[in-house]
Amino acid sequence: MFLDVEKNGRGDEFPSCMSCKRFITTGQPREQVSLPFDAAHKTHELNGLYHLECARPYQSVIRAMEMLTRWSR
Repeated sequence: MFLDVEKNGRGDEFPSCMSCKRFITTGQPREQVSLPFDAAHKTHELNGLYHLECARPYQSVIRAMEMLTRWSR
């Protein structure tokens, strides 16, 4: 096969990071990013599993959005 992919214990492939597209192997720090649904900006398409370092910019945007929504009420 052109690209041999490691398998985990369940027999399926490792998930890939939504940002860098590299595999997230067992034991690597990971973060689940969940942005709210927004049809106009399609932020929900960024939801998924990221490496911890790749997720940090998205997590800071989420925190900023939460702070802005609290102040806008």
